[in-house]
Amino acid sequence: MSARPVAGAPGADLKALQVVNDALPHVLPFAGPIVDAVLRAQRAVAEAESSGADSLRHEAAKQQIVMDLQANTARVAQELAIAERMASAEEIEIEEYFEGSGKGVVGLNVEKGVVAAGLNGEGQRITKRVIRLRGFGTSRGASEGE
Repeated sequence: MSARPVAGAPGADLKALQVVNDALPHVLPFAGPIVDAVLRAQRAVAEAESSGADSLRHEAAKQQIVMDLQANTARVAQELAIAERMASAEEIEIEEYFEGSGKGVVGLNVEKGVVAAGLNGEGQRITKRVIRLRGFGTSRGASEGE
């Protein structure tokens, strides 16, 4: 009988993710890169933990930058996928509203031995995006060029 890692024990999560990563391409082929990224991130964190707090903070900052870049890449890929689908749709309906604003104030006042602190915040957010694509026609680029 082989020793299995105990849940919560060091390395247990990495081994479980590795098993999932090995099986995933057969079930969901597109999810492999996601699990690979999670495995790399967890290994980097494990290495940074053993090196100390400064190394761990540096690794966390680095991973935050990588996640921000990946989120931006995903948004671009999503917009490209929508554009490709629009090219072949028979009917397109788009309704978009965007507005976002925020304001915050933090204050401290000392007068005649009395200390007063204040915090004020204000925000407004309107977001609506509806894109309905119906049917599959010929590519718009091909039909417009004819």
